[in-house]
Amino acid sequence: MESAESERRVTGKQATTESCLGRSLRFARFAAAVILHGVGTGLIGIFIALLIRHVQEFCYGDDHGGFLEIAVQARPWRRICAVFLGGIFGAVSWYWLRGCDTQIVSVEESLAGSWMPPHVTILNAMIQDIVVASGGSFGREAAPREIAAMWGGALSWLFNVSDQERKVLVACGTGAGLAAVYSVPISGCLYTVEHVLKWDLSARSVIPAIVTSYVATVVAGLVVEDTGLYAMPKYSYEWPSMHMIIWAIVIGPASAGAAVLFRRLVKAVEQLKPQNRISTPFDEVSFGDRVRLLRQEEDVEVRKQATIIMASHSEIVVRFDGEASDSIYNPASWMMAEPEGPRDWKILVAMPTVSLVLGILAHDYPTLLGNGRALAEVAIERRQNPAFLGMLVFLKAGMTAAAIGSGAAGGILTPSVALGATLGAVVGEAFQALVPDTAPHHDQSMSVVCAAAFLSITMNSPVTALWLLVEFSAQGVRREDMLLLLQGDTSGIVKSKLALGMLVPTTIAVVGAQLGLKYGAVLFDLLFPKKPPASKRPTTKMRNSSYSLDFKSSDDDNQDRDGVVLDEVSKVACFACFRAGLLLNTFLTVGVSAAVPACHGEDTRVSIHGVLMAAVVGLSLWSWMVCRRDAAGHKDGFTQLAPITEEFEDEATPLNPFSDWECHHDGSLPVQEFEGTEPSETPGAVGVCSARHKNSWKNLALGAGSAVLCSAVGAVAPLAPWALHIWRDQGGGFTALVASASLAVAASACGASALLLRPRTSRLTAVILEALCTALLAVLATAAGFALGNSGTSRPVVLSLNC
Repeated sequence: MESAESERRVTGKQATTESCLGRSLRFARFAAAVILHGVGTGLIGIFIALLIRHVQEFCYGDDHGGFLEIAVQARPWRRICAVFLGGIFGAVSWYWLRGCDTQIVSVEESLAGSWMPPHVTILNAMIQDIVVASGGSFGREAAPREIAAMWGGALSWLFNVSDQERKVLVACGTGAGLAAVYSVPISGCLYTVEHVLKWDLSARSVIPAIVTSYVATVVAGLVVEDTGLYAMPKYSYEWPSMHMIIWAIVIGPASAGAAVLFRRLVKAVEQLKPQNRISTPFDEVSFGDRVRLLRQEEDVEVRKQATIIMASHSEIVVRFDGEASDSIYNPASWMMAEPEGPRDWKILVAMPTVSLVLGILAHDYPTLLGNGRALAEVAIERRQNPAFLGMLVFLKAGMTAAAIGSGAAGGILTPSVALGATLGAVVGEAFQALVPDTAPHHDQSMSVVCAAAFLSITMNSPVTALWLLVEFSAQGVRREDMLLLLQGDTSGIVKSKLALGMLVPTTIAVVGAQLGLKYGAVLFDLLFPKKPPASKRPTTKMRNSSYSLDFKSSDDDNQDRDGVVLDEVSKVACFACFRAGLLLNTFLTVGVSAAVPACHGEDTRVSIHGVLMAAVVGLSLWSWMVCRRDAAGHKDGFTQLAPITEEFEDEATPLNPFSDWECHHDGSLPVQEFEGTEPSETPGAVGVCSARHKNSWKNLALGAGSAVLCSAVGAVAPLAPWALHIWRDQGGGFTALVASASLAVAASACGASALLLRPRTSRLTAVILEALCTALLAVLATAAGFALGNSGTSRPVVLSLNC
C-alpha cells in the first residue's frame, strides 16, 4: 500500500517537472521568436527605406532631402513621366499578381490563422512602395506592416508556438513595421494593442508589442531618420496655454466632420475598385465562358480552368480542361466553388489615367505627390496662403481616393495626417483673423493638433493617432532626458514638463473629435433614420487584394440609410450625360484654346460656360431618355428592394422577384405575371409597387440631379488645366491645350470603363473606341480653332476680346 502511494508521488513529481520544463521551453521559444521578430522587422524597415530611396533616385535623379525637395528639383516633364510610368508599372504588376493562382492574404486573414505566402506578400508590398516612391498619392506604411506580419507568421511556424501566440506575433508585426519605417516605437506598441488586438492588455500581448516595436526601431535606426517627420520647435516643453486649449476645443469636432467625409469617400471608391478577377455570378454565365473553379482533389482544394457547356436558370454544366466528363453545379455549389472569370483589365485603364492626372497636376502642385508628407510640411509651416491650402485639401483627398479606387493597394494613414494638418492651417488662419486675442500664435502646433484629431477619426483608434502625431512632430520627451532619468538625474524630466505642452491640447482635440462623432451620429440618425437591417444577396467569394488596415470601419459606416439606387438603364443614362458634357466642353475648350492660346482668361471663361451648357444638355438628354423609357413601359428607373427575405444557407437573403414587374395604377400586380400562383401567395407585392410610386418624386429628383452632376463632371475634365493654372505660362498656351485634351481622353476612357461593370459587356475595345472618339474630336476642335484664329475673317465676339 505504501509502495503504491510512493510510486504515485514519484509519478506526480515527474509530471510536475515535465510540465514546468514544457512551460519553460514554450516560454523560451516564444521569447526567442519575439526577439527575432523585432530584429527581422527592423531589417524589413531598412529594406523598405533603401528601396524607396533608390526608386526616387531613379525617377527624379536625387534621393537627398524630403520628397518635396526631390520632386521640385526635377524637371516638370520628368515629374509627369515618373508618376505616369509608376502608375503603369503598378497597374501591370497588380494585374498580373492578383490574377495568379497563389492569392494575396491580408493581415486580418493571417490573424485568423491563414498563411501569408512570402513571395506574393513581398511582391505586393514592393509594388506599393515603388508606386508611392514614384509619386503615387497614397500611404506607403501598409507594405512594411504586411511583410512584418508575414514574418511573424513564419516565426510562429518555425518555433511551433500556440495559436494565441501566433496571433500576437502577427499583430506585433503590424505595429513593429510601422515603428520601423517611421521611428515611432510608442505608436507601434499602441497600434498593436489598440488597433489590431483591440485593447488586449494581457502581459502576453503587451510585452511582445513593446519589445518588437523598440527592437525594430533600434535596428531600423541605422538607416531610418529618428528625429521626426516634421521639423518644428519643442512646444511640448512649455506649459499648455489657454489659447491652445481653446483651439483644441474648437478644432476637435470640426475635424471630426471633415474626417467622416473623407472616410465615406474612401469607402465609396473602395466599391468601385477593379476586381482581381471578374466575378461570374450564377445567373450571368453563358455557353462558352471560361471560368476557374475550386474543386477537391485528393483532400486538397485546387483551382482549375473549365468551360461552360450549358447554363440554365437551375444548373450549370462545365467541363474541366483535360477531362472528358462534365460536372453539374446548382446555385449553392456554384457559390461554394468560388468561380472566377478572366483578370479584370479595368485596372490597366484606371490606374494609369489617375497617374496621368496626378502628373499633370504635379506640374504646379508638387505637394500632391507621395504619401502626404510633402503637403503636411507645407501646411504645418504655412508656406502657402489659406485659399491655396484649401484647394490642396480637396485635390489631395480626391487624388488619394482616386488612387485607391483605381486599384492601388496602400494605406491612408499619412494622407490623413496631411489632410488634417492642412485643414488645421486653413481653419487656424481664419481663427487667428477672427479672434486674434484668443487664438494661439504657434502655427505649427495648431496644425499638429488638428491632424491628430482628424487621424483619430479615420483610423478609429484615438490613442494611437494621438501618439503618432506626437512622435511624427518630435513633441515627446527627448531621448537624452530619458537616459538621464535612468541614471538618476531628474533635471531633464522636470525641464520637459512631461511633454504636457502638446499632450494636453492634443488629447482635448482627440476627445472632442470622438465626442463630435458620437453626438453627430445621434443627430444624423434623428434627421435620417436608418433602414432596418437587411442582408445582401449571396455572391461568390472573390479573392482578396491588399486592404488598408488603417481604414478600420466603425459600426456607423456599415449602416444603410433609406434611399434609392440606380438601375442598369439609369447608369447608362448617366454615362450618356457624362459623355455629352465631356464632348461638348472638350470641343469648346480645345477649340478656343487653339484659336487664342495666349488668352488664358478667355479660355477659362468659355470653358466655364461650357460646363453650364453641359448641365443643361445633360438634363435635356436625361428627360428625353426617361420619356422613351416610360413610353416603352419601363417606369421608375430608381427602385427599392422589397422587404422580403428567405433563409439561404443560414443567411438571410433578400429576394426581389418583383423587380421587373409592372404595377397597375392602384399599385397592385398583374395576375397574369404569375403562372399557377394565386395572388394570396405573393405577400408584399403590393407593398413593392406602392413603395415605387411613393418614391416617384424622389426618383425623378435623384435622376435629374444625377444627370446634371454627371454632365458637369464630364465637362470639368477639359477645364481643369485652365482653372488650376497648369502650364499657363509655358509653351505659349499649347501645353495647357495638350493637358486639357489629354485629361478629356483619359476621362472618357475611365467613364467607359466604369460603365462596363458586368462580364458580358467588359470589352476593352469599347474603352479604346471611346478614347479614340474623344481624341478625334479634340484634333478636329484644334484644327477648327487654329483655322479660325489665323483666318483673316472677323472672329466671334467671344474671341475678339482683349487677352
